[in-house]
Amino acid sequence: MENLSPIQLWILMAAVAYAAFLFGRATKPVNPQERERRRLVEEKEIETALSDLSASKWEEIDRLLAGKKKIEAIKILREATGLGLKLSKAAVENRGRQQGL
Repeated sequence: MENLSPIQLWILMAAVAYAAFLFGRATKPVNPQERERRRLVEEKEIETALSDLSASKWEEIDRLLAGKKKIEAIKILREATGLGLKLSKAAVENRGRQQGL
């Protein structure tokens, strides 16, 4: 630090302050209303994506779930619907509960 010019020192301090600001925003707790709104948006997104899924894809997913191959079932669902990993995992787990698997 002794070899830094005053400008470099200010830039370093600004970078550390900005990193601390970003970390604080990332770890900020979400209020219950926002959490519920996000949950409803996710449910709607899953519902929309799954409504277009063909019966053959559902059969394939059910077969994989029955064979204890949840990861493969998630991959199939992601490829067929374009959903992200989190939503695909939630949908497959929900399907498994519905099927009693």
